[in-house]
Amino acid sequence: MLLKTINGARRWRPGAVALTLAAFIPSAIPATASASTVPPSPFGQYTSSPPENVFVNNVKAVARTSGHPVFKVKFQFRVGAPGTIRAVNRAQALTTCNGCDAIAIGFQVVTTTSHDLAAIHLLNAGTADSSACAPDCNAVADAYQVVVATDTQYPLTLGWFVNRRQMSDLSRIRSEFLALPRSGLSISQVQSKCEDLVDQVSAILAASSYRMADNASFTRPSSSARHGVDAAGGPTPRREPIVKVYRDIR
Repeated sequence: MLLKTINGARRWRPGAVALTLAAFIPSAIPATASASTVPPSPFGQYTSSPPENVFVNNVKAVARTSGHPVFKVKFQFRVGAPGTIRAVNRAQALTTCNGCDAIAIGFQVVTTTSHDLAAIHLLNAGTADSSACAPDCNAVADAYQVVVATDTQYPLTLGWFVNRRQMSDLSRIRSEFLALPRSGLSISQVQSKCEDLVDQVSAILAASSYRMADNASFTRPSSSARHGVDAAGGPTPRREPIVKVYRDIR
């Protein structure tokens, strides 16, 4: 089984893919994690094998001034090594004023390989609190998490995972997401836009036809073969990745 231990969002939206698996233990995830990096991509820097293979994406919006909205977003794209992976995606929104809005949206994409994967522990959570504010305040916290696994022997960076057109599309989506605080859209329009962007990302990753590395040491495990044969008479490898999407909308 690909994902042996996993916890999805507490609240599902249409299109989310649910998994019936063991529960996540929050104490297993540290609050922060340092990371080593390798060359940057359009999505910032890849994190390669950080301590304990932990990835954390936190975004927090706190509105304290009356009439002044606070809108924070954070996008994270990470590549996890085989073994046990822990990925945390949190969005927190709090209002403590009159007539103000706090919006926090976290978007995390984690890719890995199903080869030698022991478990993936996920926490995807949105927390919104406007109880300390007048009735005309809004606190919105949306968490979107996309988990992808290939059947390759090693995890793939985007250069191997998608083609140039798909890379360009992912870069555009990231730019549109990061531009949301300046978009002037209403809260409902922002949430609709986020749903569309998440669907686009998952569709692009699911449709990727990742290529083999040129060196002979990069091979697919035989257990990943489909039933059938290729032109050379051997088993046909499965080239489509497994993509799971989680949403927590508050």
